[in-house]
Amino acid sequence: MTQLPLIITLVVVLAVLATIAIYINITTSTDEDGKKKKPKKKKKNKNVLIKEAQRKLAQNPKDPRALKTLADIYYEDNIWAKAYTMYSLLSELCATNPELDEFEISSRQGICAFKLNKTEEAYRALAVAYKLRQNSFEVLFHLGALEQKRGNAEHAIKLLLKANEMVPSHIETKRYLAIALYNIHKYKEALTIARQIIDQFPDDKEFLFAYADSMLMTGKKDQAIAILSHLKIDPVWGPKAAYKAGTTHLSQHKYDRAIADMEIGLRHEVIDTTLRLEMSYKLAQAYIAKKEVKKAVEHLRNIQRINPRYKDVEKLINYYSELNQNQNLKTYLISSPPDFLTLCRKIIAAYFPGAFVKVNNMSMVTSEYADLVCEVDARKWQDTILFRFMRTTGVVGELSIRDFHARLKDTRADRGICISAGDFSQEAKKFVEARLIDLLPKSELLKILKKVDSRTGL
Repeated sequence: MTQLPLIITLVVVLAVLATIAIYINITTSTDEDGKKKKPKKKKKNKNVLIKEAQRKLAQNPKDPRALKTLADIYYEDNIWAKAYTMYSLLSELCATNPELDEFEISSRQGICAFKLNKTEEAYRALAVAYKLRQNSFEVLFHLGALEQKRGNAEHAIKLLLKANEMVPSHIETKRYLAIALYNIHKYKEALTIARQIIDQFPDDKEFLFAYADSMLMTGKKDQAIAILSHLKIDPVWGPKAAYKAGTTHLSQHKYDRAIADMEIGLRHEVIDTTLRLEMSYKLAQAYIAKKEVKKAVEHLRNIQRINPRYKDVEKLINYYSELNQNQNLKTYLISSPPDFLTLCRKIIAAYFPGAFVKVNNMSMVTSEYADLVCEVDARKWQDTILFRFMRTTGVVGELSIRDFHARLKDTRADRGICISAGDFSQEAKKFVEARLIDLLPKSELLKILKKVDSRTGL
């Protein structure tokens, strides 16, 4: 009993000593180098740091530490506008304050401007950062993306290739690189990169257009058309996509599809004037190919109202307006071979009214001209005559007439008559002066066509 108070006192003393030892150990612990570690300070709340920095800036608007504190907090929280303001103020202090990291400030200022679509400001800041350090991925990527946006594809590719080597998994680098390669017409290289990330950008219209057009330019037309058809309704990329799809269908002689594509493109409210003119021109070509001359002339006149000197529009309007008013001339110049040959037979009959005409042979060379050998039995004479009907509206030269003369000998015809929808050169006219060949230009053709009834056969 007498020892119990002594035991209790001893336990209390040991407990106090243990507490003191733990405290001393904490406050005097050493690091790996044997140096004493300072006690850890409790990390301040972000809001507290912001208030402290703002209070310092109220006293000194150019306090570098306060500016840096706010800039870094806003940057980490993706508050780009406020971060950009802070880094812009810091960049002005770099020249007089060696403690500031000019590279970090310039690069972050440029990145913030990039996020805010301040292209020129971003370019200036990132250019400074690039001069200070040329192996920073962030600077290489953002500067390369800016060069692409500014239209400097060659320089963009150099920067983006370096960035891609440093971080091959960064898909945004590949995106800008693919578009830059497309813009300098390196379609195969663009496709190689674009295929790696196409699934990552299902709604990126610019990337999809570059991808589709690259496929188009490398012969993968069906795949390209599928994507372009999806883009045709987009308000920004729709006109270009419609034009590309329509031009492709036109080259494939799919005129109805080409017309549908171009009409969708022209319905967009916002469209570049040059592109509008070109689409209208292609649309007119499609209607001409379908022999719908009236609609073709309407679109040609729309072009003329915007730009009277656009390509050969004035010439085409005059040409097809005449065809639209003269069905026989239209048949002569642009109809199918069977309809053209039928008209040629009618012209021969109209040329020799009252005579009996028998066509012995007909041949057509592509769509340029047709040769018809016929026997004509008139009241006072009978001859075998070779007719050549030339569909050109240009000037027929001596070489063509020499070829006709050779054909005349081969057929052993008594004489030849060459009819053109254009005119004949002086050399051609001189060549036939001493030969049994008559040359009938467009003016004579039109006189004969007036006598032809296109609704009845021979």
